[in-house]
Amino acid sequence: MSRSQNQNQRSPPDDAAIGITERVSSSEFSWSGTLRRRFTDFLVNEIQRDGTVLHLKNFTPVEVTHLKRGQKEAVKEQAITSASGDSNVATAAGSETPIEPVVPEAPAVSEDDKAALTELLGPEAAESFLNLYSSSFIPNTLAGRKGPSASSPTINDKALRSKIHQEVRRIFNSALDTTTNNDGAIVATIMPKKGGSRGGGNNGASGGIGRRGDGGGGRSSNFRQIDCPGTGDYLHFNVYKMNRDTMEAAAQIAKQLNLKPQMIQYAGTKDRRAVTVQRCSVRRRKPHELDRLNSRLYDICIGDFSYNPEPAHLGMLAGNEFTIALKGCSFSNDAQLSTADKVSRLDLNINAALAHMHENGWINYFGHQRFGTFAIGTHDIGRMILSGDIKAAIDGLLWYDDALANRLDSSDCPIERSIKDEVMRSWACRIFRQTANAEEALRRLPRRYGAETTIIRHLSQNPTDYMGAILRITRGLRTMYLHAYQSYVWNHAASKRWVLYGNKVVAGDLVYDASAQQSKTDGNGTSANREVELDQDGEEVLNASRDTNIGDEDDDQSLYARLVTPEEAANNTFSIFDVVLPTPGFDTLLPANEIGDFYRSFMKQYGGIDPDNMVRPQREFSLAGRYRRVMTKFLAPPSGFVKACADEMEQLAPTDLDLIKEKLKQKIANETTATAEATTVDMDSSADTKNEGDPLESKKRPRSSSDLDPSIEKKVKVDESGKAVTPEAEGEKNSIAAVVKFQLAKSAYATVALRELMGVPLAVTEGV
Repeated sequence: MSRSQNQNQRSPPDDAAIGITERVSSSEFSWSGTLRRRFTDFLVNEIQRDGTVLHLKNFTPVEVTHLKRGQKEAVKEQAITSASGDSNVATAAGSETPIEPVVPEAPAVSEDDKAALTELLGPEAAESFLNLYSSSFIPNTLAGRKGPSASSPTINDKALRSKIHQEVRRIFNSALDTTTNNDGAIVATIMPKKGGSRGGGNNGASGGIGRRGDGGGGRSSNFRQIDCPGTGDYLHFNVYKMNRDTMEAAAQIAKQLNLKPQMIQYAGTKDRRAVTVQRCSVRRRKPHELDRLNSRLYDICIGDFSYNPEPAHLGMLAGNEFTIALKGCSFSNDAQLSTADKVSRLDLNINAALAHMHENGWINYFGHQRFGTFAIGTHDIGRMILSGDIKAAIDGLLWYDDALANRLDSSDCPIERSIKDEVMRSWACRIFRQTANAEEALRRLPRRYGAETTIIRHLSQNPTDYMGAILRITRGLRTMYLHAYQSYVWNHAASKRWVLYGNKVVAGDLVYDASAQQSKTDGNGTSANREVELDQDGEEVLNASRDTNIGDEDDDQSLYARLVTPEEAANNTFSIFDVVLPTPGFDTLLPANEIGDFYRSFMKQYGGIDPDNMVRPQREFSLAGRYRRVMTKFLAPPSGFVKACADEMEQLAPTDLDLIKEKLKQKIANETTATAEATTVDMDSSADTKNEGDPLESKKRPRSSSDLDPSIEKKVKVDESGKAVTPEAEGEKNSIAAVVKFQLAKSAYATVALRELMGVPLAVTEGV
């Protein structure tokens, strides 16, 4: 196998190379800033369909940093007590004061659902139902008919009672059970939860450790844990991860549970180089089985458990909330301005641009994540596969960077943690391509590079079976390469359309055909004729045929888009937010204007591919295509602020884990201080008999902040004049940082929104 050309490039392609060339927003000036100076500069929280933003709230922390050993153990015991529902109350080290267990918080009920409940039950009854629901999340709350209850006024209308029963089940996710008493009132109780362990240990109660003989091991129909809210076979949980992509995190969790990776299901993929929170699910497992993984998983935390009748699945989200810090911000002609003036001008510019974007939107480009970070992008691999050059696709997947590979052989150049895996990958690919030594290559290749691992293993046994190597890659990865090529074409088409027509809707544009879509659905918005297929973003692959004759025309297949007529264009029937463009496929229409011609010429030039003939001999390489809106907007009003910093490594927004740790540390500090103060008061009467420096006296004093946090230095820094120097004054605040917060639909890219906001390409560093 020939060696690849040395391409010393690891950074993603520039905007123009992937078709991102146009902007909608106008601002007073453009500005630059560095994205992801550290991983905590990019926070992503999944938004559920009801609008709830997911946050990690309850989990078993393995360690609270900066606490002494005894205090750490108290915190861990406290959290474990909360998770298991143990009635024994933990106490802080050296303290007789009990630490109250961390009470899980019930998932928020939306304001719309609260209003609906109030309308059905009245204010007082609605409030009692909500309080009962909240109490169902407290460990060991008695469930069933003899437990706490809430009731409505007498309701004589049978139809209304039926509706209330249905709405209570829906709003509270079956956490409450309802019956009608003899007076016609509806009585709600906490839904009984099946107990039992996963196996036949001696201690059959739930909450065991999961070992055989200890209440775990084996399989049982009584798999549920009694103190976990909800009902159903699927355990849902929040996953907090840092510098891990979603598939990697799911694979690590699955491995610890002895499951296949696909058994961990999720609503959408999240950025790798970020701190993210998302909802996942697994079938027929107990919370403690996943909770204990927090001590085994690196940069991953699991918590906020509940049961649900349905699993999480791609697309089961409304979008994502982003909190992003950009460091080292600057703009043209700012050299003569004071730091305060820079902050003021940039703050005004950012908030004006955010308001414009919220009102007018921006082009809904596919972002850089879609195309990879290597010199040969994922869209290049997709083009090679679709054009039939499978060997070139294999060579592209095993591309390596000589400069990175050489770093492993050099003792003079230490390898940063953030790029260690990429160095190992380049070294492994180079070894295999130069020597065909698969054993040595696989020994060094990090596990997360699944495609490279699969290819090397296959080619070591079948050196020229390139198609076989491609087909051995997981279907999800193969599909990702093909979709990346479609996205590449879409980006260029969207830019061309904006150049030609701007925000004007013209004849021959495409819009969603609601009538055709409705005629092909079962009334719930789901196709009655086919199984819905989703891409890696959780978006429906429209018109994806599953028939044997994949290229045959099928009159029963719905067309989800139609052409805008000249009359509709003249009458302004549609806005730019109605216009869609296709990712090329055998089952999508092309615009009947200059943009349709652009698709044909561009794809012919880039790969010799015909958009009117997207059927391939390999069924899964035949792309049906889908439609994507040309423009997008924020889901909610955005916000932003600018501040001066002394250090660009300063963390400007707390993560969910930071908030949990701080809460637990503060609780320990408060409990310890209160106990020490009480003891000091008791000893006052004998204080006069103690000599200064008496060991007993020192033991009774309240602990200082440095006792609780060893990271706080006891020595106070002073300047040349002897004046104390505060941490803030140690460095001049000459660096400008901007923090923006916004919500995007599930298919939109935050980096594209930032480009629109800033007006210049982003500078991205390796996070730490």
